Order: sequence, then C-alpha cells, then structure tokens
Amino acid sequence: CLLCAPGIYLAYKLYLAPVVCVVEGAGVAESLSRSFDLTRGRFVPWVGMVVVAFFLTVPLSSIGAVTDDPRLRDLLLQEIGISGALFDWAAVPFTSLFLGVATAFQGVIATVWYFDCRTRREGVDLAARLERLRAAFPAAEVTA
Repeated sequence: CLLCAPGIYLAYKLYLAPVVCVVEGAGVAESLSRSFDLTRGRFVPWVGMVVVAFFLTVPLSSIGAVTDDPRLRDLLLQEIGISGALFDWAAVPFTSLFLGVATAFQGVIATVWYFDCRTRREGVDLAARLERLRAAFPAAEVTA
C-alpha cells in the first residue's frame, strides 16, 4: 500500500505530461507542472477512463504475450509444425502491429483526456465560441 498508493497518485498527476509537452511545446518541468494543474479534482473520471482504456487495449496487447509464454509457444510450434526460428520471425511483425495499434490508441486516449481537462479547467470551448460570435457580429454594439 505504501508503494501502490503513491504510484497511482503520480500516474494520475503525470498522465498528461507527455501530451502537454507535445501539444503545447512545453519543457519537462513546465509539462509536469501543467499536468498537475490540469488534473486537479479529476481523479474519479481518470480512474474510469483508465479502466475502460485497459479493457479496450488488453486484447491487442495480450496477443504479444501469447508468443512470449514458453508453454504456449511450444504448444503452437507443435500444432503448426514449423521451426522456432520461423515462428519468431513471423511473430515479431505480427505482435509489433498489435502493440503499435494499442500504443497509438493509448496516445489518442491521453490526448482526448488532455483536451477534456483543458476545456473543463480553462473554458477553452467557451472562449472559442465567444470569438466566433464576435466574428459573426462585428458591428453589434452594446447599449446600456
């Protein structure tokens, strides 16, 4: 408990740091600070998002685990009837494809979470809507 609780807390607080670094072009320290700020008060939705993301990506990432398990590998070699080297050569691109898709999906989830946190924290959507309204009605005057 002494190791898991701080690890979960840091994973929650630092989840957005890579996205902040890429999207905003921030440095390491600024990305970490911004991630801490954006995730404030959003722990329960983050847990739900991480659980859903896990269940969506586990089928893709577990395909690579099948080829890593020695017992399953031996069973597959006996069933298919090919050499171990040929199996390894075929397994590398196959598992890389599925792990690549799972990793890309995780990146998309983190990016969507970043924009959601930014919208809720800073009201970015409201500011953009206000700018569109100002552009649509430039001559409108406020009378009191």
